[in-house]
Amino acid sequence: MPILSCNIAQISVTESAANTLTYKKLESGISTLEKIAWRVHMIAYEFIGALLSSIFGTNADALDIALTASNAVTDLQDLSNPSILDHMFIRRIDLGTAASGHFYFQPVTKDFSALPGGGLLVPAAPLFLGAKGTGLEGAATARVRVYYSPEDLKADDFWQLLEMYRMISS
Repeated sequence: MPILSCNIAQISVTESAANTLTYKKLESGISTLEKIAWRVHMIAYEFIGALLSSIFGTNADALDIALTASNAVTDLQDLSNPSILDHMFIRRIDLGTAASGHFYFQPVTKDFSALPGGGLLVPAAPLFLGAKGTGLEGAATARVRVYYSPEDLKADDFWQLLEMYRMISS
């Protein structure tokens, strides 16, 4: 089924200090208990400013970015954590002569439209963008645009979706 139109949500996060896991909540206006999900068709990741050349100073400097259903995730690379909805990783790798370079094109997009149902079904609220650098010379800033369609769910389907993406504990 072709996607005729979709909504766009945008969120950006800046690390509170260099190499510090930091989250920003997406303010969607949707209550946690509303039985609304988002069918995510595509995510576009961007880095603000001259990020790659100014704070990726040495070989193996890296940045992890993830769209999550929780701000309690402590390792954005732990893809066994169901709260991590999508993950993006960028690392500097030095090859050859110093002062050589290459072009880097943005945004980096991930297309989920080929998945069953036309996208990745996620709880609409809360959603967070997390970022954590490794070896960076300054705080990193990243942003994403999420292309989605809202879907109303029956109560049972909604609770099943929440259980799939969130750890429920006391």
